[in-house]
Amino acid sequence: MGETPIPFQRISVLKPGQSLRSYLSDVGNYLDKSFTVSAKWKLHPDDVEYQTLGYWLNMGDYKGVSYLGARDPLTQLADQVKKLREDWRRVASGSSKLKADVYSSADRERERAALEERWSRERESRSSGDDVA
Repeated sequence: MGETPIPFQRISVLKPGQSLRSYLSDVGNYLDKSFTVSAKWKLHPDDVEYQTLGYWLNMGDYKGVSYLGARDPLTQLADQVKKLREDWRRVASGSSKLKADVYSSADRERERAALEERWSRERESRSSGDDVA
């Protein structure tokens, strides 16, 4: 049985603002391992001296940790765009129909006239009720 490869073991350059993530393996293969993580860089390409940062990463600290849904906001956005595309694909192919209420100018005029008539009747009934009191 071979040694489990270390993710990003051969990365030589990481430009400012860049980051790398790996979701290519089951975490179970790494939970019993610890890694020394180190990064070195030059503040300027002409510098002779390197800046360094190193730390100890114990993968056992992540045992029992789980997440609901995507952790990365870009992954969440991609999932939502995919769902939207799938919904519209059904509409575009005709397998799903849109419900649309379409009104013409004549329909709107009839509705306006009916409302005005109703309001007129209500005003009349109120004014005749005021005389009785």
